[in-house]
Amino acid sequence: MSQTIHFYVGLHRSGGTVLASILSQNPKVYVTSNTVLHDMLSLVNKTWHETPSVITHPIPEQLDNMNKAIVESMWSHRPEPIIIDRNRNWSHCMTESSKWFGKDIKVIASIRDIPGIMSSWVTLYKRENSHISQTTIEKFAFRMWNDYTKEYVDSFVKMKKEAGDRVHFFSYDDIVSYPVYHLSRIEHFLGIPHFDYDLDNIQGDFQDSNIIPEGFEGLHRIRPKYEKVSVPPEQALGPNLYQKFLELDEKFKSELYHGNYQ
Repeated sequence: MSQTIHFYVGLHRSGGTVLASILSQNPKVYVTSNTVLHDMLSLVNKTWHETPSVITHPIPEQLDNMNKAIVESMWSHRPEPIIIDRNRNWSHCMTESSKWFGKDIKVIASIRDIPGIMSSWVTLYKRENSHISQTTIEKFAFRMWNDYTKEYVDSFVKMKKEAGDRVHFFSYDDIVSYPVYHLSRIEHFLGIPHFDYDLDNIQGDFQDSNIIPEGFEGLHRIRPKYEKVSVPPEQALGPNLYQKFLELDEKFKSELYHGNYQ
């Protein structure tokens, strides 16, 4: 059976796991957990170009054949005709992915304001570390920004430059506030048959690993009802930290939507 593959990339704490669970309610669609497809294609292509026998006698068609075999076999055990492969590292390599797949791939990309992302990290941290000082909170927040979040914020700008209108961006706040409308827009963008999603009974079996060594309880917990429950970023971060991340967010949005690259 021929399958159509799309990508789903999301900034940290932008509702990726729960949205994947919602879209997977559609019997025509399978949204993956964070997968190895990107990593396998990256590794094969890197190894091929570095292999001495290839360097001395390259046969490009062989690499094309291997890429095609990996792509076609990765999800062949799934019966759904539409696969949405979820790995935020696709945002780093849209140009390369067109070569690997032999065509341009459409991407849905969830974003969230940077204060909201960092507020979500801090809220999880506070939940497991009570009675901590604001200085400790700020150190934690900047570590999470520098070690995890910034890389993907920057990669989303790169993805927009490389892929243009092949990427459909949607914000965490918008889709939580108007889920039916934005799910319909995602369906239209990807060419997915319409489905009436049950937003009051969301379930999922994603087994995504925590991205940080210490982990957090409930990092990928899926609530049965789709609604926003986070505290205001100003409250979670404090005024100074909130202002810093707000400035970074304004720069990010300017680059992403208006091409004001700095």
